[in-house]
Amino acid sequence: MDNQDNELRKVVQELADEEGISFSDACDIALKALRYEIQRRNAFNKDAAFGGSSGLR
Repeated sequence: MDNQDNELRKVVQELADEEGISFSDACDIALKALRYEIQRRNAFNKDAAFGGSSGLR
């Protein structure tokens, strides 16, 4: 688990460096992005489960 923790910290630090923001702000952005991705996948899966169009063709 330490390796994954370090990898996550490294990626978030890269985001902070590239955007010129604090590590804390980069953490907030990363968390929001992950939450958005979870919501997007859940919506896609629900739509697919009910035979609806996913918008992908």
